[in-house]
Amino acid sequence: MRNKVCRAAFVCCILLVLLCLPGMTAAAADADAVAGDLDGNGRVTLRDVLVVLKAAAKMETLEGEKQAAADVNGNGSVDAKDALLLFKKAVGKLYYLPGEKIEASGQIYIAGDSIASKHDEDPTYQRQLVGWGVVLGDLFDASVNVHNEARSGASAKSYLQTTNYPAFINQLAAGDYFLISFGHNDEKVSDPGRYTDPEGDSATPESYKWYLKKYYIEPAVRAGAYPVLLSSVVRCTFDMEGVLMAQSHASYAAAMAELAEECRAEGLQVGYIDLQKLTGDYYRTVGQTEAESLHAFDAEKLDTTHYCEKGARLAAQIITEEMQRQEYDICRFLKTVQ
Repeated sequence: MRNKVCRAAFVCCILLVLLCLPGMTAAAADADAVAGDLDGNGRVTLRDVLVVLKAAAKMETLEGEKQAAADVNGNGSVDAKDALLLFKKAVGKLYYLPGEKIEASGQIYIAGDSIASKHDEDPTYQRQLVGWGVVLGDLFDASVNVHNEARSGASAKSYLQTTNYPAFINQLAAGDYFLISFGHNDEKVSDPGRYTDPEGDSATPESYKWYLKKYYIEPAVRAGAYPVLLSSVVRCTFDMEGVLMAQSHASYAAAMAELAEECRAEGLQVGYIDLQKLTGDYYRTVGQTEAESLHAFDAEKLDTTHYCEKGARLAAQIITEEMQRQEYDICRFLKTVQ
């Protein structure tokens, strides 16, 4: 209830400010219908916000193409949510409105942990560790550049303290794809430098959702990049009957899915790939022996968390196949149809 009151007060404040701006007339609503551009000047400004606010407050009537252009969130009516989205775009908080096509630039950035990162060769390993981010680029043609900024041991929280984060977060541009995958290290309750709470909402500081939204999703949507959340892959742990065991980090996959839905409800273009479900389904299908062949192996034991090259390539293939299923524009750069 409190959030609704605050949102209403915020919208009222915007309206009061806009009413004080010079040159504001109802005639603006007669402009050509372009998504969000109600005064026909080719861009979204505070004047467009005023038109939508007046329509939402029943102070002005929009019909036909004009109403369709003002209904930027596509819910069938012109309301304060449309005005808020236009306001965010007008002040640079949002690059793409809902429904606007994000044309892939050919740049893919990866922020994540050791499941995706590059690893140095270890002579004690019979099957070396390989992150899926290292081989993802092999599936795309030369038009695509994959910037694998994943960092071993990182959580959504601790990654912010690495040199990787500032190196690229301000370089994100329109059409870039930003793949975000954390969870394995976020569950380390004994390590306050990495632990994030999977139960807290996106408005609660220190929660998993809060870190993902504030430091990864919001900077991306401001820049016009397309953030894609990828839940953490399953660990290769089977019981005595050969059944894949429950995953201790499952709550982070659930939180990530909820966050993606929340962002979409707010009009943000955010992708989600449930890599935990997809890899879990694959392991259950092929069985324990084949699943174990996908993982690194040192002189003594199987690494149930990290992939070898075979596993990394499979994970990359699973990711791109899901991108194709969801019709991501970046898929037009794939070498072959998978």
